[in-house]
Parts: sequence; C-alpha cells; structure tokens
Amino acid sequence: MRNGEYGITDNLKKATLELGLLALLSREDMHIAALTETYNRLTGEQGQIVFPYAAIYRLIEKGYIFESGKRNDANRRRQYLSITDEGRAYLKDMKERYEKYIAGFDSVLRYSETPAEQ
Repeated sequence: MRNGEYGITDNLKKATLELGLLALLSREDMHIAALTETYNRLTGEQGQIVFPYAAIYRLIEKGYIFESGKRNDANRRRQYLSITDEGRAYLKDMKERYEKYIAGFDSVLRYSETPAEQ
C-alpha cells in the first residue's frame, strides 16, 4: 500500500465521527463502551473506532453532550453520556448539511462515469 492511501478514509471517519456519536446519543443515553460498540457494529469495518475520547471531550466542551451518573443492572454507578438540547439542534443542522453534501458529491461521482462529449 502506498503512503497516504488511507488518507481519505481516515479523513472521512474523522469528519463523520462526531455526527455519528450525536446520532446514537439522540436515541438513548449510553456508556462510552456501549457507545463505541454500537458505533462499530453499525458502521462495520468502514467506521471502526477504538478511542472515541477526543471526539467525546470535544462534544462535551461544546455543550452538545454531558456526562450523567446512572445505575446499571448490577446497581453500580456508571458514567453515561447524554445529548443536550443544543446537541440535538446541532445534530439536526449537521444531518441536513451532510445529506446535501452527499447528494451534491454523488452528482460529481455520477458525472465522472458518463462519457465526455467530443
């Protein structure tokens, strides 16, 4: 494999990670381990993450998510992540932007597959 061939894949993963984490948390509060496992399961090999902490801390810092203590099945206190109202608004806006961007870029890819006029 040539140097940099994974560059676009890595950049896409980084660009969509926060959006994906917010989307999962908009459905339910989750512990970091469950959040990571669910993200990896749903994205398959295309989106595997091992250490989501930097993205999580950025989301906390921006006020989009917060840590909340909850009890698990063993009645032990665990730190869960929850989305804020500001995070839900940001997610809605970013989903709309993402869908528009993907639709536009798909047009570029389809255009590249058509024969050039001579």
